[in-house]
Amino acid sequence: MASSSTLIRRGLRYLRTAQLPDGGFSDYATDQRADFAHALRYRSVFPATYVLESLASARVPESEDVQRRTVRYLMDNRSARWTWNYWTRGTPESHGMPYPDDLDDTAGALLALSAYNPASITGEVMAHLVETLTAIEQREGGPYRTWIVPPDSPAAWRDVDVAVNAQLHGLLTRHEIELPQLTQYIESAIAAHRYDSPYYPDPLVTMYYISRWYHGPQVSTLLQHVQGIQPQTALQAALIMHILLNYERNTARLGRCVNIIDKSHTADGSWPAGVTYSDPAMAGRPYVGGSPAITTALCVSALHRIAQSHPRTHRDI
Repeated sequence: MASSSTLIRRGLRYLRTAQLPDGGFSDYATDQRADFAHALRYRSVFPATYVLESLASARVPESEDVQRRTVRYLMDNRSARWTWNYWTRGTPESHGMPYPDDLDDTAGALLALSAYNPASITGEVMAHLVETLTAIEQREGGPYRTWIVPPDSPAAWRDVDVAVNAQLHGLLTRHEIELPQLTQYIESAIAAHRYDSPYYPDPLVTMYYISRWYHGPQVSTLLQHVQGIQPQTALQAALIMHILLNYERNTARLGRCVNIIDKSHTADGSWPAGVTYSDPAMAGRPYVGGSPAITTALCVSALHRIAQSHPRTHRDI
């Protein structure tokens, strides 16, 4: 078994190699669920938000170069109103399969930039965010609709999603903004075991988003739900590790997750793409997306966190 420090070093080397000249990362899309062997490659914003938020929040050493280039990419892809689109702007996908800007990518990008440098999210940026939220609120104070479109848009563009709102809440919490009604919405979802999202096929991703900020009375319920999931991939193992570490739970499960991560490490230093989000359907077939960069960043940051916060567990594995 490779040491955690070796895995971290190899993972960072992969991220440097996989990072594209503009600072972004490739998005892999497949209609085969968990099989990315013959996946299509796109350019979406999501991998960059995951990479930057994971490395910056965990303060992973020797990743400054990757983070700096990712910041440049995210800044280049923002609109004048500080919103983001699913697609990398100007790519063939952005013209051939256009989407409006959305709250999920916007919150994810701002959260990642906040993790890297909180001062970059100025009063002007927050004013733009407030303006955006006011335009897409289902009710004052939340929850909020996914797509940044006018309120008279077709119903398909006016959905309200628990994962998207959990992502937003993480951003607001980082900036010490409390919206009790939005918190209540998330707590009701936890109590009802309602993590389903058309944008995130794996409920574990929604649970991970919630764990980044939530410390209310439903924590034990959330952890019970997580306990019922047996990780099958390195991505799932890393997500579970982050959730347990977010709640300072040093359990034997951390070691089992690290074993999965160690065994699924590949020769190029990466961890395989896993089902992270939904990609656009083509010819009536649903596609799911992920990226080795996403899985690798989550694995590297999880290994670094466990080494820092649980040194005994780190030595034992």
